[in-house]
Amino acid sequence: MTPPMRPLRLEAIHDELSRPETLLPISEVALKWGFTHMGRFAASYRSAFGQYPSDTVRRARGFCGWKRFGCARQFLKLSTTRREVFVLCLDHLLPRPSKLARGHHAAMPYEEVATFIADLRQREAKAALALEFCILTAARSGEVLGMQWSEINFDTKTWTVPADRMKAGREHRVPLSSRAIAILRQIEKLKTGEFVLPGLVRNKPMSNMAMEMVLRRMKVEDATVHGFRSSFRDWAGNVTGFAREVVETALARPIRESAFF
Repeated sequence: MTPPMRPLRLEAIHDELSRPETLLPISEVALKWGFTHMGRFAASYRSAFGQYPSDTVRRARGFCGWKRFGCARQFLKLSTTRREVFVLCLDHLLPRPSKLARGHHAAMPYEEVATFIADLRQREAKAALALEFCILTAARSGEVLGMQWSEINFDTKTWTVPADRMKAGREHRVPLSSRAIAILRQIEKLKTGEFVLPGLVRNKPMSNMAMEMVLRRMKVEDATVHGFRSSFRDWAGNVTGFAREVVETALARPIRESAFF
């Protein structure tokens, strides 16, 4: 497998595992896309998406569905010895919940962000523009990648993210700086559909790996895309005089969760 194709194949696997109707074992899905070493595949997948393939499947199917209930009934029909073997296999193959727990996303010190953006602007790729827009708006990567032209109002210079695309389930209105507007105008010249940042697949947004790949190509190893939200929070708290509630609102976070990021 050539290195340039690996992110695309990982994205395809992630999309397939994220669908509740996918019933194939993870190993068969991986093998179908050319991954023969499950250990290396799991490590690459976690590096790309921040979680193991099994965690993606859990989120997609849930633990309370009828299919899971049916599996539990079949499990109870096994003999005691077979149950013990089954549990030992799961304990060996699946990561422990503690290993899946995420801590804070690695963030770039806010003092270095301006220099980083200056370097970022030397790149003409659409993913680089997407990353800069994400930093300027302090938005989550998923919100930026799923952005549609209908959400943009050039007259009022605002971007309105609908409630169904927000983590908190509430509509979020983002004021756009002159540079953010310029980025949108530049992308608009290549408009091909409803998504501001279209992906390689027709009628699908850009891959969630695209911006992370920009960081990797720029040799940024101690920061993540999501971490720039933390950089914004530190800058706003240490440099500006805006009230904490205003900063939390800019980040689209409920005020009651202000102690956490």
